[in-house]
Amino acid sequence: MPFTKLNANFASSSIFKLGLDVVGFWAYLLSVADGKGQVTATVPDMAVRCRVDEERVLAMLALLEGPDKWSRTPDNSGQRLRVEREPEWCVHLLNYAKYRAQDNTQAERARKYRDRQAASRRDGVTVCDASASVLRTDVVSESVVSVEGGVGGDPRSPEDQVRGSNFRAAAELDIQILRACREIAGKTGEPAWKVMRRVTSYRKPDGEMSAGVEDPSRLGSVLARQKALEDARAWVAHLDAGGNAA
Repeated sequence: MPFTKLNANFASSSIFKLGLDVVGFWAYLLSVADGKGQVTATVPDMAVRCRVDEERVLAMLALLEGPDKWSRTPDNSGQRLRVEREPEWCVHLLNYAKYRAQDNTQAERARKYRDRQAASRRDGVTVCDASASVLRTDVVSESVVSVEGGVGGDPRSPEDQVRGSNFRAAAELDIQILRACREIAGKTGEPAWKVMRRVTSYRKPDGEMSAGVEDPSRLGSVLARQKALEDARAWVAHLDAGGNAA
């Protein structure tokens, strides 16, 4: 599904001098453009979707196709689009590729994260079905996918490398917590999701115990995961020593 990046400077763009209806029309064009910044919707279709008549659509296209001396982008004299009628009707957003390419490192990290999530589901990593309140711990992957650096070393900034390291540490702890809870559930007969809630709960400042979570990925930090793993391992050791299941 296509998506559009909205530059942080959009709100101060000179396009606002053309009127809010033109700004809304421009946002519509951005939202329906393909990956190359091309919009093939016809004028009648644009009119229907933008709730204006066809004459207004043509007028707004002409405004956006005209030069803008106040534009921050001097390319194409500040023109925002070009209407092409041959060989087929197409509205080409001139700076679309330029803005889409900005901050592509974040988009790449998001893509890698989605790939890791998909790989985890294929490998059978434990997931929590909150609607059924059941923690499925049938199969736990023994491997954790790490973020790979580029040729010649990790190309990310030191801050991003720290975030990546924290992500890997959290993922590894999640698997260890899930494995320990599965072991406790097997020894006590208690549902794994209840075990998970007990090992992830903590005493609040008012003295009450928190409810805990059913999925360790919902824990807010690596430290919280380490504490949950310590509690789970202490419970396992208690059971192995002949302690009761309570």
